[in-house]
Amino acid sequence: FAPYLQKLFEMRQKEAQLIDGKKHPYDVLLDDFEEGMTVDTLKKVFGELKAGLLMILDKLKDQKSVRIHNKAFSIEGERKIAEDVVKRILGEERVVLGESVHPFSDPISPDDVRLTTAYRPDEPLFSYTSTCHECGHALYELNFDSKFRGSILYTAPSIGLHESQSKFWEDHIMKHDAWWSYYYPHFKKVHGLTVDKKKFMLHLNDVRPSPIRIEADEVTYPIHVIIRFELEVALIEGSLKVKDLPKAWNDKYEQYLGIVPKSDAQGCLQDTHWSLGYFGYFPTYAIGVMYSASLFKQLEMDRKELQKDLAKGDLRYVKKWLKEKVHRHGSSLLAGEIVKKATGKELGCDDFLNYLREKYLK
Repeated sequence: FAPYLQKLFEMRQKEAQLIDGKKHPYDVLLDDFEEGMTVDTLKKVFGELKAGLLMILDKLKDQKSVRIHNKAFSIEGERKIAEDVVKRILGEERVVLGESVHPFSDPISPDDVRLTTAYRPDEPLFSYTSTCHECGHALYELNFDSKFRGSILYTAPSIGLHESQSKFWEDHIMKHDAWWSYYYPHFKKVHGLTVDKKKFMLHLNDVRPSPIRIEADEVTYPIHVIIRFELEVALIEGSLKVKDLPKAWNDKYEQYLGIVPKSDAQGCLQDTHWSLGYFGYFPTYAIGVMYSASLFKQLEMDRKELQKDLAKGDLRYVKKWLKEKVHRHGSSLLAGEIVKKATGKELGCDDFLNYLREKYLK
């Protein structure tokens, strides 16, 4: 694969030079996915984010992992829960849930969004979190202002803002303790679980460094993204060669997460983005988690009854707030403008790191 990946990088470097030879080539590539973002901004924000995450991870390293045996869950139960989550977040009229190896969502038209999940016996809650994640993407696609239909404004302004919507639902709403006060009796009954809610919540929010990005917990997940960003910039700038990528990848995983992937399949070949020539895409995932934390903090400030809503299983205000503050704008504003309009803040990691500290360092 290496010769072809090298060729892809060279083609994208040439493309960046042709588009704007005066800019840093990575800035040009970023514009495809996160318009207006720069490598200098990301180096600063990601540097602060990485330092904060590694500090939190260091404090958690001696925590004992709490896991429920995988056999306590059934694929049939996971399928029922996934279908139930889709109905609660999206309804039934304009969506359909399928199954795939790698979960995704895909808008076919303004009234037809397809999403998938994956049922993994070795990670039984993966289908729940991935379904919540894809529902966030799908809800965004279904909520653009109808006046933009048929125009280039009927879409999200950036991948990062899109990702913020999936992480908002996956991490802030559907993993919220108040939500599980309402939802756990149903979940427990579907699976026939005997463990109490406290143990289940420890299992759901378990923090364990692992090699696979899409299976990572919310503390380690952005570190996976930062590793890819650092490698991409080194490749684009020429300080790293593709032939040296596997070692550079493994070195960073050992340095930041204390693990070494067992193979390149678990390492630098695990994502499809580079095969597609999507250099500059990975940072959007970490941008998304930061935007989602700022939006959630603002939601909490705007809705004092949020915990009570979630404890009753009532998601109406959350959906209404997101549509008004984020979704309806489509691409009539840049991502940063939409978030600043909603929260009064620029892109930064403070809200996200504070959220993690409050949740995990208690």
